[in-house]
Amino acid sequence: MHKFIWHATFIIAPSLRESEILNGYQFELQKDGTMTVERTYETSSFDEAHPQGRGSEYAEETLARLDAQAIREIMLKRMIYQKNFFALSIRLKTHPELTNRQALIKAGVILQRPLCWAHDASWTVLDGEDSLANIQSYWEDGFKKTSKDQQAELLRIADWIERSYLEQDEIKSFILTWIAFNGFYSLFSDIDGKTRSDADKFEFLIQELVSTPDAKKNY
Repeated sequence: MHKFIWHATFIIAPSLRESEILNGYQFELQKDGTMTVERTYETSSFDEAHPQGRGSEYAEETLARLDAQAIREIMLKRMIYQKNFFALSIRLKTHPELTNRQALIKAGVILQRPLCWAHDASWTVLDGEDSLANIQSYWEDGFKKTSKDQQAELLRIADWIERSYLEQDEIKSFILTWIAFNGFYSLFSDIDGKTRSDADKFEFLIQELVSTPDAKKNY
């Protein structure tokens, strides 16, 4: 059985200050200042579909999309850790390239479908301290032991905030921010560990933020 080897290059901006490896992703700082992540995929057929594929995606397209999502999650964690916003672009340079194309053709494999797909996405991320390892340690430590097991909810809130920053329409941006805020005051109360009504959760958040200067350090 023939193996189909694909190569993909993600271009990420803004870049980190230096190269780093995290969760199997090698963030490589290039001489021109750009940051790239190289990925290799292997499929068993040219038109293979992936179990997590969407619509008419081929396997290498799905794998590239899943990688983009994983890189995005790393950057979301960075955003929360650094408490600041910058625009992030995660762009797939070209459609995943079949690196052993010529060898397959020589072996008599027929490659009939066109290669015309590309992934281009834009999100928001924090800049500042660039160590992804420190950020990962922060998450694994359970946010200073105060919000353990709440990481997924924090990422969802950060996702809504990012979307609001990228939205050009002011009304839509406000709605997205309001959704994030609703999730935030509910999570803030949950971390405290007491059962409250929605109104009480909102009041608790405001009181804590106003009366506790170091509240942002504790949550």
